[in-house]
Amino acid sequence: MKKDIIAKVIERLPGDLREMAELIGIENTMKIVDRWGGSYIGVPKCEDLKREIKIAEAQALYDTGKFTIRELALRFGVTDRTMKTWLKLEAPEEMPLPLLELMQKKS
Repeated sequence: MKKDIIAKVIERLPGDLREMAELIGIENTMKIVDRWGGSYIGVPKCEDLKREIKIAEAQALYDTGKFTIRELALRFGVTDRTMKTWLKLEAPEEMPLPLLELMQKKS
């Protein structure tokens, strides 16, 4: 399809379908409409899967030897400590207790 025709088709789509077409293209959107049109589809957030993917990406970058823990932590928006845990450089059970828990144990 020509770009101007595609743009006109996308403009006529209702809200969510318009956003979908802009994101994945009109052809893929129409495949979804053909398959599930008229159905309600819940799209899970898949937070655990997203986290696993981030961890795998961080591990692959770390394995290149080109990035420090700090650089990876900044890149992925986590703390150095979290990055060490992701990379299994610091096991969660070996991490120091939060200050509040330490204070409660002394009481």
